[in-house]
Amino acid sequence: MKNVVSLLAFAAAASIVQAACNADNCARAVTGTNAKPASATRMADCSSFFQITVTPATSTITVWETVTPFTVTPETVTETVVVSTATEYDYVATVTTYVANTVVKRGLVRRAVTQSPSVVPTYASLCSGTSRYSSACSCWGVTKVTINAPTPLTTVTSTESATATVTATVTKSETTTVVVETTSVVVATCEGPFYALCSGSCKHIRSDANNCGSCGNVCSSGTCVNGVCAASAEECPVTHNCQGGSIYPACSGRSSYPSSPFCLCFQTFDNLRFCTDGASRPCSAVPACNTHDDCGLGEVCIVHGCCNNGNKYCRPTGAAVCRAPSTPTRLFRLRNRRSDAVDGAVIDGSTELGYVSQD
Repeated sequence: MKNVVSLLAFAAAASIVQAACNADNCARAVTGTNAKPASATRMADCSSFFQITVTPATSTITVWETVTPFTVTPETVTETVVVSTATEYDYVATVTTYVANTVVKRGLVRRAVTQSPSVVPTYASLCSGTSRYSSACSCWGVTKVTINAPTPLTTVTSTESATATVTATVTKSETTTVVVETTSVVVATCEGPFYALCSGSCKHIRSDANNCGSCGNVCSSGTCVNGVCAASAEECPVTHNCQGGSIYPACSGRSSYPSSPFCLCFQTFDNLRFCTDGASRPCSAVPACNTHDDCGLGEVCIVHGCCNNGNKYCRPTGAAVCRAPSTPTRLFRLRNRRSDAVDGAVIDGSTELGYVSQD
């Protein structure tokens, strides 16, 4: 009787499976003999579709690191003279290193992640969905497989505070500190030609009207050319003009011709006036110029001189003799000085003033 019941149950189950595995278009596309692609490929797709991957929740591994405390080394900073007996005593200093705590969010429980297949191959498009495709694969004898993935690990490095204890011996004494004051002398220099250090700053003595030629030499006219102060109209009312007959025009307040030495006024190409000494050179020795820059320090580019046909040439000013009104000192003597070299006379073109200066 029991055998009869078992056979009936098996027959009923077989009829149910046969009913679930009817040869419809979905089953033919998946398990059919002549279906494409090859049956091995379709069988592998069914096996892959039945694989369920379970990934456990991430596990956190905490690695602890201990912070090494630093070392305190006593250092002497000031030299002192001990004038009494020192008393020594010990003290303990505690140095603690603080480390920020890691904030952990609570209330969230990490769970395992299960990934189930959901993509039906394109050749099984006649299956209405994943249930039909799954049923067709099951009729082929493919079973579901669950794959447990390895547990993901996260490493978190945390630090813990460490306490360093430093023991030092301190000497307590009455001391007298000897302070030695020193004075540092800084020698400043100025770079570039014609610059001089005047009152702590560099001045261009070739053109600075407040330091003309040397520090502190102030030009009353407000103009400094090649280290020489230009004269005002009051100082030089008339300027030398060898072609026009104005010879030896005096500088106001200075020694004038025929004193020796004497000063006279010259005009420059840019209509400035300069009070120069009466030194006279051969015309063959005077250099021509176009501007003051063509002349050296202490020289100016004059016009209406007795050399170079009255055109521009460089003339030394002899500023040491004619800088300011004073009683002149004999610096040179005149040789072959013409007694008729006065206003209205004309000097020949061999020398600047009709004679050659001699030291």
